[in-house]
Amino acid sequence: TVNYSGLIFSKYFFFFIVMISILITIILERKMGMYSRKEQRLKKQRKQLIKRSLGLIFVLFIALSGTVYLSKQSSHPTKKQAIVTTVLPASNYENLQKTVVDFQSANSFDKLLTTKKFIGTALIVKNDQIILEKGYGYSNQAAHKKNTVHSHFQIGSIQKSITASLITQLIEANKLSFQTKLAQFFPNISGSEQITIKQMLNMVSGLTIRSVPSDSTNEQVLLDEYIHQAYGTHTGAFHYAPINYNLLAGVIEKLTNQTYWNVVKNQLLRPGGLNHTNNYTDWFQRANHMTSYQLINQKDYAKVIHPPLNTYAREIGTGNIDMSIGDLYWYYRSLMNQTFFSKKISTELYRPFKGEYYSGGLYVHPTYFRSRGEIADQQTLALFDKNAHTAVILMSNEKNNQLQMSAIQSIYSTISHSHVQF
Repeated sequence: TVNYSGLIFSKYFFFFIVMISILITIILERKMGMYSRKEQRLKKQRKQLIKRSLGLIFVLFIALSGTVYLSKQSSHPTKKQAIVTTVLPASNYENLQKTVVDFQSANSFDKLLTTKKFIGTALIVKNDQIILEKGYGYSNQAAHKKNTVHSHFQIGSIQKSITASLITQLIEANKLSFQTKLAQFFPNISGSEQITIKQMLNMVSGLTIRSVPSDSTNEQVLLDEYIHQAYGTHTGAFHYAPINYNLLAGVIEKLTNQTYWNVVKNQLLRPGGLNHTNNYTDWFQRANHMTSYQLINQKDYAKVIHPPLNTYAREIGTGNIDMSIGDLYWYYRSLMNQTFFSKKISTELYRPFKGEYYSGGLYVHPTYFRSRGEIADQQTLALFDKNAHTAVILMSNEKNNQLQMSAIQSIYSTISHSHVQF
């Protein structure tokens, strides 16, 4: 640490010595009655020295004042974002960037999430109105950084819906069909001649994988490994296997001659106006990066999770994208309002096979959709009706199934006046 008081005192002492010296010199000069040119120059130099000394003292004073001010500022937390206390239309994308708590209709939900110590960001839309959008707990507890409506979370398997949307766009563009066989793209996969795109979208293809890929973060290397390790068993029965969507990401790249992420940007983010969605590659360098925590013995923030980058890299097409809660809602809203493809093809995409619920990356129920994604202890849960005018989304950087699933089920059942089960 720097002793500022001692430093300033030393400068004032120096200034005092200079002034005494000048005073003595002037008295002597007057007594002698002689002012030679040399002495005039010395007098000028003394004046310059006095000015410089005063200037130095002024600069040090300003620096000390600034240091004290910044120190005081850093000891206080950042001001909270203003809370909107009335409902806002969910049809306006900009409204989804605001903290909203309509106390008349959402106060009980806010108290529920606060009392249960929910960690993350919550969004509740009722009858096309935002009644609650708010952050809870910490995105980084050590740094006292709180979750907000601007926080980004890894969405995990919710990304499968995005992959399904890209495939559906290619079907609408007549690049393939729901009945196209996997063998058309990857004939070396055993059983691929019997597997259709629709079966892969609905997780009834029977595809599985011998082993997980290596620690590579090279996309092409990972896709090659998936193709090499994948094989078909028997089709017809639901079997949740991410390999279906890893390979669908490969199909997208083959048909577009672009990287998967570039297709996401060009075909979904830009047309949908999604400005708060990112790829995993610079996740750990970004300011809105969420620290992942593990819940242990019901103790929050018990353990910090440090996943390697490959944890996300190998989830191509299945879970390596992060989003804000507003962007995720806007994606679902755009999806339901046929922004990305027509209603006719949407009906086919979200048609489960008999006795099943999963289709196109979503769990399809008669009156609502359900979705869930988790990766590296970050979890996102979503429930929304057929036009996304009523929706509940919970995004968390600490997975707590008991709390989060019961909370979203309770909130959605209340606002939709229907029974749902997550």
